[in-house]
Amino acid sequence: MAFIEVGTAHDQPAGIELDDFTEKGLRVGIFGASGSGKGWLLGLLLEAFHDLNYPIVCTDPESELWTLQEIGALVLGGPHGDAPIPRAATGLRDVMRFAARTATPLVFDLGYVTDEGPAALLREGERIMRSFNSATNAARTAVVLAITEAEVFAPQVVPRGGEVPQMFAAIQKRGRKRGVIPMLETQRTADIAKSVITQCNVRFIGHLDEPLDYDNVKRHISGWTFEAMRGLPT
Repeated sequence: MAFIEVGTAHDQPAGIELDDFTEKGLRVGIFGASGSGKGWLLGLLLEAFHDLNYPIVCTDPESELWTLQEIGALVLGGPHGDAPIPRAATGLRDVMRFAARTATPLVFDLGYVTDEGPAALLREGERIMRSFNSATNAARTAVVLAITEAEVFAPQVVPRGGEVPQMFAAIQKRGRKRGVIPMLETQRTADIAKSVITQCNVRFIGHLDEPLDYDNVKRHISGWTFEAMRGLPT
């Protein structure tokens, strides 16, 4: 298949060898404090998958991924959007099937929902992922699903009386059979479900500011102390 290079380690290329995940599927997690390079790495990975003709679907609560228009992305919603986000489930499924069929990157700009609070963002994200799940189930096409601010959609603790997120964990758990490559990104590592972090089989972990964030990932970075992680560059 291909090797996606993200940097070097010990003077050798470092990255993801896609052939290694043919059988077990690929699930990527990007974790780190603000300024640790998460956005840069996410963009690099998305562009690499696009170059390999993978369809890509992104949810974007921070209105940052509209710049993927430079590689031909269709942006729905937001001030830079090419069109509004469809309100009907059929419209969502149709646009996702179009993206899968043509390998057009698809970005859902959810910045306007973010301003309404976490509960509204969760409802919209669940709606989009539900249609994604339906579309990919029908198409059975390999596709990348990138979720930023992932702690909203896979929280460690659900607020009392709050809606219990279901879709991302289900897609991450069962997506391998459909060829789905989930890719999550968050700076609030302490707030994301440990089970979701564990499901990731490729984890990029950068600079961490808070001990609680370190505690949620320390089992995956044996030999690295909190002081060492806090000392990584930003």
